[in-house]
Amino acid sequence: NIKKYQVYDKSVIISRGSASKKNIEAYASEVTKVMNSTKLGNDIAVNITGKALQDGTPDELKRLDPIINMYTKATSDMLKIAVPIGFEHVHLDLINGYARMRDDTKAMKEAFTNPALVTSVISNTEERFDMIIGAINRYVDALRPYAEKK
Repeated sequence: NIKKYQVYDKSVIISRGSASKKNIEAYASEVTKVMNSTKLGNDIAVNITGKALQDGTPDELKRLDPIINMYTKATSDMLKIAVPIGFEHVHLDLINGYARMRDDTKAMKEAFTNPALVTSVISNTEERFDMIIGAINRYVDALRPYAEKK
């Protein structure tokens, strides 16, 4: 069985109100904190999963737990950030990007019980990474018009 991933919609967005300079600066500061505390990429998770499968050591998959916890925290923290008007879609992309990284890493823990799922996740790792990088790029592009000119 290939599991469905949790996808968040606009109903999870907390509104900060207008896109005033103060609101955008506060928003950007909070998002930056989340980004700075989250290391991106599932290559370590793929390597851990591959080694566990190669060596036949299911216990090795416990090493995925800190990665899952990191993406879970990033998703949770992003859900708590109030978003200025006009940034809702960008923020939703960020939330779903982190959630997908979390869900993919969780799926890798099923390497010995659901090999079809893990094969699918591993084969799409680059696509998922591109998804979160694309979300970050859209976030940066959305902030650009509000950056102070020097």
